Amino acid sequence: MKPISALRRAAGVLLALLSLAAPAATLSLDGSSGERPVQSLRVLVDSEGTLGLAEVKGPAADARWQRVDTGRQAANFGLTTAAVWFEIALAAGPGGEGRWLLTVAFPTLDRVDVYAGERESAPLAGGDLLPFALRATPHRHHVFPVDLAPGEAKTLYVRLQSEGNLTAPLTLWRAEALWASDHGTYAALGLYFGILAALLLYNGLMFLSLRDPLYLLYVAFVAAMGLAQLASTGLGNEFLWPGSPRWGNDAMMIGMSATGLFAVLFVRRFLAMANHSRAIDRAVLGTGVLFATALLLTVAVSYRWGAYVINVAAFSFALLAVAGGARSAWLRQPGGGYFLLAWTVLLAGTGLLAALNVGLVPSNGFTRNAFLFGSGFEMLLLSFALASRVDQLRRERERSASEALEAKQSLVISLQESERRLEERVQARTRDLQDVNARLIDRERALDHLAHHDALTGLANRRRLADTFRQAAARSRRTKTAFAVLLVDLDGFRALNDRRGHALGDRVLVAVADRLRACVREADHAARLDGDNFVVLVENLASGSDAELVAQKIVRAIEPPIAGDADILRVSASVGIACYPEHGEDPETLLRLADAAKARARQRGPGRWSLADPSKGALPESRTSPHGHASGPGLLQSAKDDD
Repeated sequence: MKPISALRRAAGVLLALLSLAAPAATLSLDGSSGERPVQSLRVLVDSEGTLGLAEVKGPAADARWQRVDTGRQAANFGLTTAAVWFEIALAAGPGGEGRWLLTVAFPTLDRVDVYAGERESAPLAGGDLLPFALRATPHRHHVFPVDLAPGEAKTLYVRLQSEGNLTAPLTLWRAEALWASDHGTYAALGLYFGILAALLLYNGLMFLSLRDPLYLLYVAFVAAMGLAQLASTGLGNEFLWPGSPRWGNDAMMIGMSATGLFAVLFVRRFLAMANHSRAIDRAVLGTGVLFATALLLTVAVSYRWGAYVINVAAFSFALLAVAGGARSAWLRQPGGGYFLLAWTVLLAGTGLLAALNVGLVPSNGFTRNAFLFGSGFEMLLLSFALASRVDQLRRERERSASEALEAKQSLVISLQESERRLEERVQARTRDLQDVNARLIDRERALDHLAHHDALTGLANRRRLADTFRQAAARSRRTKTAFAVLLVDLDGFRALNDRRGHALGDRVLVAVADRLRACVREADHAARLDGDNFVVLVENLASGSDAELVAQKIVRAIEPPIAGDADILRVSASVGIACYPEHGEDPETLLRLADAAKARARQRGPGRWSLADPSKGALPESRTSPHGHASGPGLLQSAKDDD
């Protein structure tokens, strides 16, 4: 109990130095401002924590009351087991009537009771040991309504008790002024916790990507720090665990202890202390034991004893981390500069927090939030340190890999040269083989073309026509469509060929073949049987009339004059049409019927066409048409021009 006695004596000395014999000055509330800090008040320290309102107001306690003028600072009693009473004299000046809100802006106080006038028998209660729903006003701080009638004077009695640091920033607010102040405060806190969330997410993703345990330790460190700050700012009690006051009371110390443990693991691994500085490493491990002890004391024994231990551990560890960071920066280790700056900032915040807890520094907005500010900057800088470390290690790995690659390249240059020469020989041999193969392929293609095409006109021959017919019949059966066979015979070609010579006759046949190609679709087929006999196979027809349109087109395409040696030649064609499957399903039948239709067309004169009519029959196999063309079943195998 010696540390507690020392703190009591320190608190007593502080109050004695600040005390005056006169009672506290009355705080006159008027309409000039919506914010009035309580700067003059009387304080009574109840060392045993047993006095009630009647005892502190009684004459026996008069000598124990001390007047304190805090100025802009808050009354700070450090870690104390005592209950502290405050007497605040108020008076309603012009515009000061109505409701005011008394705030005790220190969320981690365990118990806050406010006695005011008619409520002296039933105080307004607050504190983090009270379920949030039972607080007088829902707020992260402890807020109590105070009503004043015009000209009324009222004395408030406020009792505070806490296992942790006991600081009393007391202020009277108008509601609208408090809410306006909260806007900025909550925005700043939102920014702080937003940064923490972003750091958690970013470094968590980095861990999943890189699998570096340092990132996992950093994420755990930030999460534990976030827990501690949620508790210390009162946001946890307000939003996350409003119905769990016991947890809300211990969460800050548990979070701080866990933060210290993860920080120890992170720092040792980041700085590789076991390899570079055994003495500092052993000292850092010792602070880790202290953090673990603080955690166990908080959970199993007392929040207060955990607070004593963690104050020593946190400040000691921050000093050691700064020392290790300075050595790392001196040795130019990856991320050492950022690391040193981060822990220097946190050391300042930790030192102010520890000094505040033992009452060595005044309590104001800066000192109360110094650790919050310091931790935020520290976590940002540590994230930069991690990124710098990863970047520098990556560059070192790349440099090492580059050097290793150069060494390997120097060893394999001769092998690569040998491989290159071998590759050149293989490629030359391959090119020779490819040339031979290409010539063979070209020859095969030429032979195949000769085997399936007419040498004079380039049209398909009767062999290719037979293959085309089988394929067209299969497609017709599959798609349920028809196709037509058009037998084209030139009128008077025999006489022209005999009179003008075979060379001119060949020129006419080539011209007719070109015109046939031009007037049929890409999907249709044109072939030369022999002599001046041509066949056109037209697919995807709806009826025979469609085939007649094609025949008309062919006749008209052949009619234009053909240039001779010194004159103009004119030829015409007769066309017979037979349709699959209407007129037959085998090529011989269709060609016989088409030949008969062609003969009927020629009977009507040159340049005519006719559709097959099975009722009129086909020409007999041995019969010769009126114009001298052989007809019958063997037409696909032999068609002779007798014209």
